[in-house]
Amino acid sequence: MLVLWAASEGFAYLRDALRAAQADPAARVRMPLLIDTRSEPSGIRYEDIHSRVLILAEMRERFGHRWAILAGTESVRVGVGRMFRVFSEAEGLEVGMFADKDEALQWLKQ
Repeated sequence: MLVLWAASEGFAYLRDALRAAQADPAARVRMPLLIDTRSEPSGIRYEDIHSRVLILAEMRERFGHRWAILAGTESVRVGVGRMFRVFSEAEGLEVGMFADKDEALQWLKQ
């Protein structure tokens, strides 16, 4: 399982982190992915969400089509998570949005 903590602005780090994980000899194909966005700046723009989804869609062959997003409980973060899920579904990805890490991990194991 790969867990990414999104804690900086911009999305180049996401592509770089996924590529680094992909290059790791311990990585396996279709490795479940959990992205923790709880400490990310909350002023994210519509275009940024879409850009992130496109980066993840590029990596679907390696990491699969199911992702879990740990968004927390703040209403702005829940709203961003919902937009992320809508964009993801349009790209053929299945995204679960969670406030609790253990629930997200359980969902990924299904």
